[in-house]
Amino acid sequence: MKKQIIIKYFILLALVQFTGCMSSGEDEGVLKYQIEYDEEEKKNNSVISLLPNTMSYYFKDGSSKSMMSFIGFFLAAYISNSETKENTILFKLMNEKYYCSTKHGEPTIGFDEFPNMVLEETKETKEIMGLKAKKVHVTFKDNSLAPFDLFYTTDLNVENPNWNNPYRDIKGVPLDFRVKLMGISMHITLREVKFEEVKFEEFSIPEGYNKTTPEELYKTIKGILQNSGK
Repeated sequence: MKKQIIIKYFILLALVQFTGCMSSGEDEGVLKYQIEYDEEEKKNNSVISLLPNTMSYYFKDGSSKSMMSFIGFFLAAYISNSETKENTILFKLMNEKYYCSTKHGEPTIGFDEFPNMVLEETKETKEIMGLKAKKVHVTFKDNSLAPFDLFYTTDLNVENPNWNNPYRDIKGVPLDFRVKLMGISMHITLREVKFEEVKFEEFSIPEGYNKTTPEELYKTIKGILQNSGK
């Protein structure tokens, strides 16, 4: 009898440890994305050639950070901190460094809005880099943009994953999607997943960044991305 109890105890312990490992993998890690730009837009805006071709997405215990950077010249990061309940945007161009922070739910800036967008959830799923991806068909009432499909996952523990993009109604992390940043089109697709430890410092504001308002930061980014390409 004692032997059976001991065996059951070790089986239960093994299951708890296994479940803990699975939960840890879903609660923190790093996603690597590829960014593609529109070829026609490249011809008319030379600044696009200076923008990054990859994006890193860090997540831990509900917090998230998406970051695009280019050899120390350019950096744009969007941080959602689940502990402080703040959204923060970092922007760096050479030696100029700015940030703005708002509480969750307050107006801020991010990727461009998509007016007249219609999101149609489907029952279709597929696997993207080991994650279960759900398909959403995206159309526009005014036909301003061509229809496309978006894929997202609910496998990751991230609060408020789409606060900085037009897909706020989607309750999951996008894996294959399209956005615009100050009119610049981007097709962003997942290329790598690593379930590994992420330090909480990733979701803090680095030293050397000057605080500004969302309105002023918007003007700064717009001036650089739009006027520099003319």
